[in-house]
Amino acid sequence: MERGLPNLALRVPENCIGGVLGELNSRRGLIIEMKNNDGIFAVEAYLPIEEIPNYREWFANFTNGKSAIVTL
Repeated sequence: MERGLPNLALRVPENCIGGVLGELNSRRGLIIEMKNNDGIFAVEAYLPIEEIPNYREWFANFTNGKSAIVTL
């Protein structure tokens, strides 16, 4: 996948968004688009392929399963 094209779609509650964005940054991620829909953030992001499996596990634990992540 070409860097800069989104390969993840996230749905994140407002109380978790700071940690989620910080972790994406620390894993060389790039935020493509972010929208707030009544306290639930819809985020499209690029993350290097090798980071996705570990990020999925971290994401599920950090958000206590109250969020969604889809690989595009």
